[in-house]
Amino acid sequence: MRPEVGEFFEVEYSASSITLVFSTTVKLVVRARDARANLQTDMRRLALLVGCAVAVSSCGGGGGSPTVVQPVSTFRANQPGDSWNYVVSINFGQFGSYTGTLSQSISNDTFNGSPSIKQTQVFDLALKTGPSSVTSYSEYSPTGVLLAETINAVLLTVATDTFNVSGTLSSTTNDSGVITFTSGLTIDDTYRVIGTGATSTPAGSFNCWIVDQSAVRSDGVSDEFETWVAPETGNFVKLRDTTNNGNGTGYTYTATLTSMVTSQSKSPHLASSKDMIAKAIRCLAGQVLPKH
Repeated sequence: MRPEVGEFFEVEYSASSITLVFSTTVKLVVRARDARANLQTDMRRLALLVGCAVAVSSCGGGGGSPTVVQPVSTFRANQPGDSWNYVVSINFGQFGSYTGTLSQSISNDTFNGSPSIKQTQVFDLALKTGPSSVTSYSEYSPTGVLLAETINAVLLTVATDTFNVSGTLSSTTNDSGVITFTSGLTIDDTYRVIGTGATSTPAGSFNCWIVDQSAVRSDGVSDEFETWVAPETGNFVKLRDTTNNGNGTGYTYTATLTSMVTSQSKSPHLASSKDMIAKAIRCLAGQVLPKH
C-alpha cells in the first residue's frame, strides 16, 4: 500500500540514480544501470525498516526503471493577490525542534515614490517561550527587477544585481550571480537544476524540478537549499534549508505547501516569476529568528 501524504513519499530522478524517499529521514538510492535488477529487492528490504509495505508497481512496476517525470517548464505569471501557505519544521540543534507555518504573498506597493511589487514572507513558529513571528519582504519593480530586500530585519536597497534567471526551467538550468547592496553587503547566488521528481503535498501532487540553490553572504552567513519547484504553481512546493551563521551556530528547516491562492486581479503579471521566487527563497535565509 502506498504511504499517506504525511509520510512524504517521493521518487527523485537524476541522470545517474533513482532515489526513493519513504520518510523525511530514510532514502534508498538505486543507480540507474542497476535499477531493473535491484529495485524490487531493495524496496522490500527498506519496507521492513520503515514499517510500511509499498507496492513495486507504484515505482514503475515489476522492478523496472520508472519513467522520468517531465515537469512544466514555463513558470506561471504571478501577480498581486497570489499567496502560498506552508507547514514548517525547524531544528535548532541542541535547542530543539519546533513547528510552525510560512506564508508568502504578493501585493502592490510603492518604493522610493514609484509603483512596486512587494513579496512578503511570514514565519509563525511555536517556540517553548510561546508563539513568535518573523516577517521579511522584498521589493520588485513591476518588471521583476529586485529593488530591496530584508536582511536581518533591515530593508537594504540593491545597488547592482547580476543574479538574473529566466522564466523557464530545464535540465540544463544553471544560473549564478552576485547581488550588491548599497550597504556594501554582497550575496553570491547559484541556482542549478539537479533532477526531477514527483511529490505529494497537502496541496496536491506535483511533477517538480529539483533545484540546488546556495546563497553566500559577505558577512559569513551561508545557506544551502534544495527546492522542489512546480512552475504551474508559480513557486516551490517543498524546500529544505541549512543555514550556517558563520559563528558555529545555525539551523535547518523544511517547508511543504499546504494551500495556495491565485488572484484573478487585473493587475499586470510579473515579467519573471522564476527570478522573483529564486530571490524570495534566498530572502528566507539568514533572518534573525526569535529566541527559543
